[in-house]
Amino acid sequence: TWFKEGVLLEDKTVGTRTSEVDTILFIRTAERTHSGKYTLSVQIEDMVDSADIFIQIVGQSWRSTYNLSASTRNTPVAC
Repeated sequence: TWFKEGVLLEDKTVGTRTSEVDTILFIRTAERTHSGKYTLSVQIEDMVDSADIFIQIVGQSWRSTYNLSASTRNTPVAC
């Protein structure tokens, strides 16, 4: 399950894809409002673990568009 700033991620501009071996968080057209802490929480039976990804979107003007793709595979990813 993905969260942004501790709240369940329900933003329709942010996509996630999860399989049995990995999960992918993707933002097709990123904006500054997408900046923040994203948390992946995984539960297998009675065990829970989580990993944080800190994303900062920067640009020179409000007209700029950004493409970002982030994924994790059993290790934390720094962006």
